[in-house]
Amino acid sequence: MIFQIRPVLGGFQLSAAAAQGVSTSGGATGRLFGTSGERISVLQKKITGSAKLIRSGGEIIGETEIIRKEGKTFYLARKKDKMCAKAELTCRPCSGAVSLIRPPQGVHLDMDTPYGRWQADRQQDQSVLFIRESTVIGKISPFFSIRPQIFACAGDYPAAFWAVMYVFASYMMHEGDVDII
Repeated sequence: MIFQIRPVLGGFQLSAAAAQGVSTSGGATGRLFGTSGERISVLQKKITGSAKLIRSGGEIIGETEIIRKEGKTFYLARKKDKMCAKAELTCRPCSGAVSLIRPPQGVHLDMDTPYGRWQADRQQDQSVLFIRESTVIGKISPFFSIRPQIFACAGDYPAAFWAVMYVFASYMMHEGDVDII
């Protein structure tokens, strides 16, 4: 499954680029997920923090949020008040002297999903890889690029689930951002 990602007012939109075939990466039960033209909108609830996932028909698929406690950062995804994914962020401290201008950078997520334990890793080129059982099953093209963003992922999982993974990756990539008030 390949999504094209484009910014829209108040968030971004993931659009399935082409019809999908059944993948054999050992994911869900070999079912076909995602169809050509399927769109999922991710709209921010507030400037920073939580987001709502909304299918093009207006149906709310899920909600994500960031939780910070005891010096750790967690990302949660809920579907109808039931948790469906949780991720713990690992940050890399900035090189050199610590400053308020350059905070630590998010580099790794350990995720508990309905499909098992997954990891997401930030790459040197600012892309993100999704890994399940030592196999790469998804890749988001570099964030912070002038080129359109592409999300190539295994077709064994629902498009709504991949939208949640995109939101988690986006949170990780923007973790070190400094908000100027």
